[in-house]
Amino acid sequence: MSLSKIFLTVWIGIIAAWGIMLLYAFWFMISPQSLTSEVSVILPSATATETAYTYSTSPTLTRPKPSTAQPLSSGGQARATNLPANKTEAEPSTPPANGVMVVLTPPTEAAGWTSTLDGKSHFTDGKINVGYFKGHVYHGAVQFDLSKLSVGSKIIYATLELQPLSDKNLSAGGVWQVRLLDRTIDDVWSVLTYDKLRRATVETTLLPALPSTSLGRDKVNSFVFDTQQRLTLEQHLANGLVSFRIDGPSNGLDNLFIWDGGLSDQELTAQDKDKKLSDEEWLAITKKPILKIVVERLNYVVITSTPTPENALTALAQTTPFTGTGPTPTATPLPPNWVTPIIVTSTPTPANAATASFQAQLATAESVLHGTATPLPMNVWTATPEPPMVLLPGGVPTSRPPTPMPPPVSVALVGKIAFLSDRAAQGNSHQSMVYVMEADGSNIFLLTDQTIYPMIETRDRLSADQTFLAFPQTVEEEDGRKHQAIFFYDYFNEQAGRITQFQESASTSAQAVWSPVQEQIALVSNDSGAEEIWRINRDSSDPFQLTREGGDAVSKHPSWSPDGTKIVFWSNRTGKAQIWIMNADGTDQQILHQSDFNDWNPVWIKYPDAINRTIPEEKFVPQ
Repeated sequence: MSLSKIFLTVWIGIIAAWGIMLLYAFWFMISPQSLTSEVSVILPSATATETAYTYSTSPTLTRPKPSTAQPLSSGGQARATNLPANKTEAEPSTPPANGVMVVLTPPTEAAGWTSTLDGKSHFTDGKINVGYFKGHVYHGAVQFDLSKLSVGSKIIYATLELQPLSDKNLSAGGVWQVRLLDRTIDDVWSVLTYDKLRRATVETTLLPALPSTSLGRDKVNSFVFDTQQRLTLEQHLANGLVSFRIDGPSNGLDNLFIWDGGLSDQELTAQDKDKKLSDEEWLAITKKPILKIVVERLNYVVITSTPTPENALTALAQTTPFTGTGPTPTATPLPPNWVTPIIVTSTPTPANAATASFQAQLATAESVLHGTATPLPMNVWTATPEPPMVLLPGGVPTSRPPTPMPPPVSVALVGKIAFLSDRAAQGNSHQSMVYVMEADGSNIFLLTDQTIYPMIETRDRLSADQTFLAFPQTVEEEDGRKHQAIFFYDYFNEQAGRITQFQESASTSAQAVWSPVQEQIALVSNDSGAEEIWRINRDSSDPFQLTREGGDAVSKHPSWSPDGTKIVFWSNRTGKAQIWIMNADGTDQQILHQSDFNDWNPVWIKYPDAINRTIPEEKFVPQ
């Protein structure tokens, strides 16, 4: 054999070896081995370690509108031998006769994905990336809040639905599966990482397993729980959460599918937010994953709580520890259908159109976030409201003992200062609400019952014993000029008298309030040319100007302290309405609580008693 033939033979052998290696590599990438995902291997959580990752490009997409969705145009067939046997249960169109369906959607921050791209969780972009892309593995992650379901409920049907979003990077082959995870992962969901999700213990895998041919932008994927999986789901009711991991291909060619994680508040259009849509219509718009659960309706047995012991001997007997022989007995847990009645009140009728619109928007938002409201159980009873009026047969009330009137102001409010503020207003709104703060200007509270403010403001115009009332009235002077002056009314003697007699006959006086300790009145007058606070005796003697700002500044709405030594008021002398305080003689004026908002019309709460006087100011005009 010649030397040239030997070299030719060697080169042919080398080329053949390279060809075999290339064929083997190509076969390895497209063979069913790629269906075996690394996430199927369950590693002990105790050995979990964080991995250093290399960074690459993350798959991106433009969220399509529903009308532009197109079916998957191409894709290879996965081999049937690589898919678990699938069986499904028919979904009921309505809950069974003995069941109630609850539809749950995950919060926006509980649905997303993790990957080897950066090892972090991504719960805010509205995508659930699952599969293999540019050398990185992607797992989907979805968590549902089960708190709407009672612990001990029997689940008779459950299904998980995933809405498609993009098949742009989908290739032939591969299998996608949904794993229900052990409860230990629930508490770390907010700080989820790729390693934590990959190493989480799988309790069960939902069927069907999905080949690439079952995925597409026009295909909603449903996973029905079998009997054993429903029992597993029932065990998660105690923790109030259930978490899922979605696995796909983990090597080979790029093969990634994206399910919809749901629109965020920022992605919802203003038109969608204003629409009055049903729960089904909202679910169609937001495209969130859906967990439908049908629970067996319980026949509740209503029981009452143990009554309060009538005396000390009964209480002692109930609390005496066990002293007998043998193990200490333990109480038997009540069956889940034994419940204690709970009394609730109906939502009050909105006072105006703005409140009604706000309540409608709030109900819609809660429906989107939490799904359809669960019907009230039998132990929750709605109290019957007392009617605002009662028809008296014959026009004469029946004889009945008088019912004492409860005080309109809580004792807990006495000594505090109520005031109006625009701190809750938004945009160009000038909405004001009533707030309360301590006498030293600390601890701002929102007054839960806003109707109290008009009562305490009116009560400030009465003397401590409610014998005298200070009120404004328009008068006409001898020169024909009309202006507003301050009068008092004596309920005991049933007579009125004028208080203010300022030098400037056309000056206006208003906002008079009575001192709690003496017959003095604080009021607002423009006798000095600006609206300032004055102090004057009931007999019109000793008028004294307490504030002197002048210019465009005003000082208004005085209110005495409970001991009569200080006066709180509001002023805009700093350029913004703020709450001020001073001594009763006008000294030591200072801001009580400085804020970035407008605060005005303070009332120092002094009296918890109800107003027992009529306030028809017209009848008090002196004749």
